[in-house]
Amino acid sequence: MRQLDRRRCGVGPFCSVGNPIWVGFLGPDPVAILRHMNVPLTPAQIAWLERKVADGQFASLEEAAAAAISDSMTSELGDLAWAKPLVEEARASVARGQFLTHDQFKRFLADERSKLG
Repeated sequence: MRQLDRRRCGVGPFCSVGNPIWVGFLGPDPVAILRHMNVPLTPAQIAWLERKVADGQFASLEEAAAAAISDSMTSELGDLAWAKPLVEEARASVARGQFLTHDQFKRFLADERSKLG
């Protein structure tokens, strides 16, 4: 495995993950590093995760941790209650057969675009 040439890694194209310098340093799949992170947790956090698994809410500590992160990410989106009626309306339309296939939608867009000039 090649060592990272720090002289070439500043700002710019040499620092992209696909650059051979990074591939040699991080390996062929640098995203895999993020998939298998080792994050230190406090004893209270570990106990909380263990309780969730013991209660049967999750199959593993990893699943419980992933759910906690996912919930935290979702909370950043804000209240999406306003979207529920729109989603229900869309589902009802699909159930009634009132929808366009992907190809039909592409043709519709092409027709609209041709009308613009």
